[in-house]
Amino acid sequence: MARCQTAERRGRPYLASAEAIREALTASGVRDGRTVVVYDDGGGVTAARVFYVLEAFGWRDKVKVLNGGFAAWKAAGKAVSTDTPSVEAGSIAALTLDERRVTTKERIQAGLEGAVILDTRSREEYTGEDTRTNRKGGHIPGAVHREWKDSLLPPDENGVVRFKPAGQLLQEFEEAGVRRDRVVVPHCQSNQRGAHSYFVLRLLGYEDVRPYEGSWDEWGNAEDTEVEG
Repeated sequence: MARCQTAERRGRPYLASAEAIREALTASGVRDGRTVVVYDDGGGVTAARVFYVLEAFGWRDKVKVLNGGFAAWKAAGKAVSTDTPSVEAGSIAALTLDERRVTTKERIQAGLEGAVILDTRSREEYTGEDTRTNRKGGHIPGAVHREWKDSLLPPDENGVVRFKPAGQLLQEFEEAGVRRDRVVVPHCQSNQRGAHSYFVLRLLGYEDVRPYEGSWDEWGNAEDTEVEG
């Protein structure tokens, strides 16, 4: 699935095509109406990215992320295997991108009524101290900052990283100015960390979350964008 999450970046379309995603899912045995459980090594960035991509293509309320990932599974003493399973091909109807699940540079520039632009990068990226490989440093004018990893607890005694309790997360997002009655536009460098925050906000009941898929990879390198530092 990872190979179909994102197409070529910087000036190109960001999400893979609906057909490429459908092919990846059916090759993994996924069928219409079935729930998909996604996990990664533990922090949730990769799993949350898959969660976002599938929801963006209409697989809403049918995707779940394993809290703590594979590390939590092993720490709980669950069975593991190194075998490659034999998978029967699945069957999925044509997928369609839900335009309400994605935001573009042009829409941000035109002004999203009442939207909260949520920058999930590091503090240094937000202030412009760390420009990475971008032409511009700083953040989108008016964007609030809450780093993606602030949604996670410290590693437990087994080194497992899980999400903070829902009540604590909701309080922290609201204190950062991210309210449930507003459109929220999370983003980062390439919408990996932004997708992580998308997942958390969806769990907390935020109804209108529209990640900026181009993220700073586009905004920080475009000729026609303004930045604050």
